[in-house]
Amino acid sequence: MVEQFPFITRLDTFKFSKQNLKTLVLRLEQFCKHIYNNFYLFQTDINRKFRMHDRLTKEHSGPFSNGRSVFARVPLTQGRYCAIPSTFDPGKLGKFVFRMYSTLDMDLRELVFDKPKHPECCGFQGFAKPHIGAMQISIVRGTSLPPQDKDGAVDGYCIIYCEKKQLTTKVVRDTVNPEWNERVTFYLKKPDEDIVIEVWNSNMIKDEFVGQYTIPMSDRRSYKGGNVISRFELYGKGKESTELKQGFIWLKLFYTEKMDEV
Repeated sequence: MVEQFPFITRLDTFKFSKQNLKTLVLRLEQFCKHIYNNFYLFQTDINRKFRMHDRLTKEHSGPFSNGRSVFARVPLTQGRYCAIPSTFDPGKLGKFVFRMYSTLDMDLRELVFDKPKHPECCGFQGFAKPHIGAMQISIVRGTSLPPQDKDGAVDGYCIIYCEKKQLTTKVVRDTVNPEWNERVTFYLKKPDEDIVIEVWNSNMIKDEFVGQYTIPMSDRRSYKGGNVISRFELYGKGKESTELKQGFIWLKLFYTEKMDEV
């Protein structure tokens, strides 16, 4: 089984260098001779807890080498990524040390399990509900958002609510057409419960609500993913939940009950 290591990059994570203002330094050291190795970097979900079984944008893939170590400097933007060491020959195993250098904590860890385990107590399946399916939401962009700041721009970000869980995307500043390009994956115990995505404007003192879209999970069988990106209108919340707001959010939706495939 190939090891996978997710980590987070922030705007001020990396040391400055002359080549790239924000550069990640990686080094893979092996203890076996005559094995050609390398490592890949992929963008991954902002809440990835289980092993990846699909691929997002590939950020780095260097040449394979049979030397003692493979070294790379990789410029990255803010986001969450997954590092995957690899050998050139499929199935060939070897011991290695994977090092990453940064000025701040990146929450680096290893992904071990393919999907959530069935809840058990003392070796017996308990009364807790098992996970039934997985929902992937790619938050691609917002368009034509209403100007919020004095300069007529928006410092936009999204908050996703799903089964009492809450996740926040990165803030994209100074534009009414923010490009987020981030994905979340939820493992659902209540697949009929709708998912809410709110769009907010970030401020120094108090953030401003822009609009929200509710994903109807009664239609989950129609969420096939692929390259289909859909545009959705924004609405108010609370007593204004039926009031149409200015702006749109673009999403890619995918639902499956095969949780070891996402």
